[in-house]
Amino acid sequence: MNPYLAKARNAILGDPAKKVGTVDRKTGQHRATPWMERSDDGMYVGLDRSIWLYRVIENTPLQYSDIDEKLDHGRKFETILNDLGQSSIKAPPGMANAPAGFYRDIHLLTVRWYERPVPPASSNRPLAAYQDQEVLAFVAPAQAMFVGVRLSNLDASKVSRANSIFELMKDLVAEAFDDNPTNFAFYRKDRDWVHQKLAAHGGRIPTDHERRQLESWFNHGNGAEPEIIPHPDHLLIDRDDKIEFAALERFQTTAFRAPGSEWIAAVMDHGDGPCVVSLRAQLQPGTDTRKQLRKSIRARREAEAEAAKTGEVDRVEELQENELTVFAEQKYSGADAPASLRNCSVIFGHRETNYDREPYTDWLRHNFGIETKPLTHRQLAALEECMPCSQQRSNPFPLHISTEMAAHAGLGMFTELGDGQGAFVGRGLPEGTPVYFDPLEASRQNQPPATGIFGIPGSGKTLLALHMALQAVLGGLNVSFVNPKGQDSLYPMVEWMRSQGLDCEWVSISRLFETEGPGTYDPFRYARQPATAAALVSNLITTVLDFDQTQRTALRHGLNQGAQGGARCAMEALQHVTDDFVREQVTAMWASTPLFALFMSDRPRPRLDSVAGAEGTGKFVLTEFDVDLNLPAGLRENYSDAERIGLAAVRAVTAANVGMLAGTSGGMFIVDEAHNILGHPDTVNQIQKLMREGRSLNLAQVYISQLVSDLVKVGGTGSSLESYISRVFALKMTDASEAAAALELVGFEPSEERIAQMREFGAVRLQSGVRPSFGYYRDLQGRKSIVSFGPLGQDFLAAASTNIDDRKARELAAIAERAEQVA
Repeated sequence: MNPYLAKARNAILGDPAKKVGTVDRKTGQHRATPWMERSDDGMYVGLDRSIWLYRVIENTPLQYSDIDEKLDHGRKFETILNDLGQSSIKAPPGMANAPAGFYRDIHLLTVRWYERPVPPASSNRPLAAYQDQEVLAFVAPAQAMFVGVRLSNLDASKVSRANSIFELMKDLVAEAFDDNPTNFAFYRKDRDWVHQKLAAHGGRIPTDHERRQLESWFNHGNGAEPEIIPHPDHLLIDRDDKIEFAALERFQTTAFRAPGSEWIAAVMDHGDGPCVVSLRAQLQPGTDTRKQLRKSIRARREAEAEAAKTGEVDRVEELQENELTVFAEQKYSGADAPASLRNCSVIFGHRETNYDREPYTDWLRHNFGIETKPLTHRQLAALEECMPCSQQRSNPFPLHISTEMAAHAGLGMFTELGDGQGAFVGRGLPEGTPVYFDPLEASRQNQPPATGIFGIPGSGKTLLALHMALQAVLGGLNVSFVNPKGQDSLYPMVEWMRSQGLDCEWVSISRLFETEGPGTYDPFRYARQPATAAALVSNLITTVLDFDQTQRTALRHGLNQGAQGGARCAMEALQHVTDDFVREQVTAMWASTPLFALFMSDRPRPRLDSVAGAEGTGKFVLTEFDVDLNLPAGLRENYSDAERIGLAAVRAVTAANVGMLAGTSGGMFIVDEAHNILGHPDTVNQIQKLMREGRSLNLAQVYISQLVSDLVKVGGTGSSLESYISRVFALKMTDASEAAAALELVGFEPSEERIAQMREFGAVRLQSGVRPSFGYYRDLQGRKSIVSFGPLGQDFLAAASTNIDDRKARELAAIAERAEQVA
């Protein structure tokens, strides 16, 4: 705005920059209105007509990360600040300080709030109801790291020249009385440039929820105009919340060493930490910073010369300060010297709690040598400084620091892990944020579809997988769970899921003919075309039975004729085989061998790819191999009958899990104790094929094993499935070498401390309840942290737990139920 028009307007209407909100003189009530306008893409208009662009930088979990990762994270923010600093204009020659507007203004705001998690918006009704009622009954922190940049009107003159004289006069009058909508076109070029710089490092437009926190974090995101009663040392929000503001006064140390100096992240995680940390500064070009440093050096030398004349002795702190100034001058002497943060103001906003802990201000001083001062009689001004577009400065201690000092302070360090939707798996530590696992997210992101879960017996592997499977079925996906340790049956889980109205099938090999097991994986239940089903049945049969060429031809021809003639299961199609010997051999093998009958049904059964559940739920198929598969240990020219049957069973299961998803939107294939089916090159090839095709078929796969080598070295076969694994859970491990292998697969250095930590990851029964198991988790983005795998639904836990005490409790409950029915 023209300065003369602004002066006239302010004389009539008052200076808007001095009245951010209003205060009732009788009650002291304050109503904050920090901006005039806001666009959908994060542009804000301040009361002084300044335009700011705000973006959110994604959080990164680094609490348990290696040194290199923490350094890389700090360098990312260095690059952001230095890139933005390139747009600052150097001070003209002969001027000690640059005129207003020459240096780029920035605002780095970290906001943390606490809320009860709600089910992801993508969850359907059954899944959302389970998550809301059973597992999300806790309060968790959330955090957003905002980067605000004041924009320049680079195109103002060009746009103005395009307007008519009448339009210019109209805009002039409207601008004088602050009644003209902001023309964002003036700022479009600078907006695009800043947006690109921030987007290159993950900057994005704030969500509606994040925007509400940016604008009214002090009111829990519920609007920027609550009742605010100011007191000398705090503000009272809606007569309930007490918020205190303090300013960073100085650093006791002249330099920090990275990593290890993430004071912003550390103080936010403190038990009595602030809910907001605001950093405002101007990005001064390195050449201008060097000018000021050289001026300080000259002044220091003149003082030394004067002291030499009078015989005064320099104090130690003055010598150290001079050495630091010389070092900094050398740092900024290059042509590509980075920007520095001039007039840097750091404000802490703290919401009073009932925790009896060391105040965060004392903790900062003891651990980082950071001195703070309460902003007595400046609380309202401090609140305004933390808001978007504010020109208010409440901090009487402006600092001049390097970009590295801010970049390596722990900006954006917060546990944000997982997929944001899907199955709830636990809470990311140390903050306790909810972590979700979306089975189909790997396919969406064009990443390998497999997940590995590793841990010793009792570490919670199977419980974690079953919890994921339950929520996948509730969410509408078909899930096939293969349990090779059939003696340790998971049938109680099937019973409980059926009691919840979910569609389930249970296949027990030893009791195949006592249940509906025969033909569970009959190709006629999933193949799209009858001829395809016939071909699959023929291949599986000839894997087991050693027919000659004539007999194989007769088998294929007869099965195909049956399929084309309307057969709806394998045994119906078999009746069209004209060779009596072949038909009799197949029928005898089917009647005597449950593993063989697994892929041949004697009656039509519902298709596996149908979703018959209520409200869009999926189907759960549990296959328990409670007999020995007799898989061969290696490649041989000839196999025994038992070995051929085992190979055919594995082929049938893997082929069915591909086929059952052909007509659905996706699903899960889970294999417990995966080493049982990965001990032979033939089955390894089957699993590799499944992994290769899984992404395009939306087939999520979860492989559970006690040893990492079961999937990485695949039982000594020379094959490795590591390249197909995009997500890893590493639970409790006691063997040092296996723990080290698991840590490397997650992406951590296998330090002695981490290996010792993994020995303590298991669930622990306490008098107050059960402490959940823990584990390292690497998600699709490569983010890593420790996850606590809980809370779990109590009914689910009672049905799914394989702990001997829980099994006994289930047996006693079943006995009591039967006794009650008899009575």
